[in-house]
Amino acid sequence: MPKRLKDDPFEKTQRRRQDRRLRPAADRLYREIWGDGIGIVRLGDAAWPADWDVLDKALGIDTIIKFQNGLIGTVQEKFLSHSCAGYRSLTVAYRNQFTGTELSWFKLATQFFFVGYESGDKEGQFGLWALVNWPALLLATNAGLVAWRTNQSKTGYTASFRYCIIDEIPVHCIVASSLKREAGDER
Repeated sequence: MPKRLKDDPFEKTQRRRQDRRLRPAADRLYREIWGDGIGIVRLGDAAWPADWDVLDKALGIDTIIKFQNGLIGTVQEKFLSHSCAGYRSLTVAYRNQFTGTELSWFKLATQFFFVGYESGDKEGQFGLWALVNWPALLLATNAGLVAWRTNQSKTGYTASFRYCIIDEIPVHCIVASSLKREAGDER
């Protein structure tokens, strides 16, 4: 891990430990979806150049997928605990509850959004998960096809959140998901 991140207090939290524990499971899904030859570089990896930090701070991008043909894809990842799986939601930080500062909702400019809930049966694996085409979801939202709700954090975080229910995301916005596998439908 680069020194600039070792000093960040967030790196020592339970949330970050969960994030690091679930990365291999996300990597397996990405390779299943896009092929074994992809490269995956995340904020905090030694391979993540310091000048890319602006991608996270300004645009909410924390993962880069390098495709075999040289193209790249950007991903915002949200790895959540099994205890939250009942919400079945894709959440985006909205505003700081105390200062009103605009958060990811107002700046997120990624191509894909991955949300996954850790399995209750297998630690380090996902139960419910979805890889969403973020630009398609933005357009569907703008067209009134997605019901976003706002919620204040009840877990000590300073952010309020916008969220939508994964099951309600239009099918054309879903790249891949555990729902598709469970139901055998086009989701």
